[in-house]
Amino acid sequence: MKPGTLTRLPRWAQGVLAAAAVVALGGVALVWWLPSDEALAQRVADTATERLGVKVTVGALHWQLWPTPQVVLKDVATVQTAPVQLRHVTLYPRMGSLLRGPLALERLEIDGATVPQLSLRGLGQSGVSAGGVGALPDAQSVTTPLARLQFRDVTWVSRTGIAVDYDGDADVDPAWRPRSAHIRRPGFTPATTLTLTRLGTQDRWRTEIQLGGGTADGEVALHTAADGALRLDGNLSPQAVEVASTMAAFNRRSPVAGKASGRTTLSAQGPSVAALAQSLQTRSTLHMAPATVLRFDLNKAVRTLGRDPTGSTTLNSLSGQMETHNTPDGMVTRFTALQARSGILGLSGQATLANQQI
Repeated sequence: MKPGTLTRLPRWAQGVLAAAAVVALGGVALVWWLPSDEALAQRVADTATERLGVKVTVGALHWQLWPTPQVVLKDVATVQTAPVQLRHVTLYPRMGSLLRGPLALERLEIDGATVPQLSLRGLGQSGVSAGGVGALPDAQSVTTPLARLQFRDVTWVSRTGIAVDYDGDADVDPAWRPRSAHIRRPGFTPATTLTLTRLGTQDRWRTEIQLGGGTADGEVALHTAADGALRLDGNLSPQAVEVASTMAAFNRRSPVAGKASGRTTLSAQGPSVAALAQSLQTRSTLHMAPATVLRFDLNKAVRTLGRDPTGSTTLNSLSGQMETHNTPDGMVTRFTALQARSGILGLSGQATLANQQI
């Protein structure tokens, strides 16, 4: 273009060229300013390492603004003997929050994860506390609002190495309170599901549970003290829940079979949601008629003076109380006021189960 040509163009054309130049310069500046995928992946890894107190690695990260803002993380893992692993995580920020702040998420999706219970105890800047849980960032301390959470193929590994897979989703109200949530054991029959529905704006939820071919519906409530301490309480009403099938849903073997009905209360307290999970206690009053003691034949044991107890024992009825208590070393289960009847035999007693030992 010859000198002076620009000034001879119509004003509208000059305006278009000027706008194009501004856009081009702005685009170059934006590309220069925004971080690369690699730089942002390292930033995420460094921030997570600082928050959790153990090294965190991010295999890959990709972000985009168009057509939908999203950040995709792959192969996120803690550096531990049994690492916490997130295979594929997608975050969908709200466009308005990107322009005006603060950051808010429209949706968070987790597709594939492994969470070993023992490894959680190693997370947190201050290490393992007296309660057995490190100083994990609690949901209430995370200020980024979230509207919806979805997760698939998330494997929880218990302290004894039992792995159980879960799928689920939740719509989230402010302060990280689930408005509704649905958790299920995929591919297991009969259906094993938990549905939570918030009752109004209070911290109370209706629970609808399917397991063992029966139900255990009820209600739970969360109370927050003036100092921020939390207390959870609730009640459930198990009806016709097949015990052996229920245990099998969580990859565990049951000592008895039969349909149980009764009432369960639960309670927990602590300064955080993690502490609530750590201190959860339940008390159940259950009745089964008939019932079967698996892998133990009482009559054969008596006839052989205990040399051969193999088999099973059919009971006319079995009732009693079961209490569970989460501890830093796993769940402790106590059976009290046990009453069983098999023909002319009547049995009573109590037992404690901890660390897979009676």
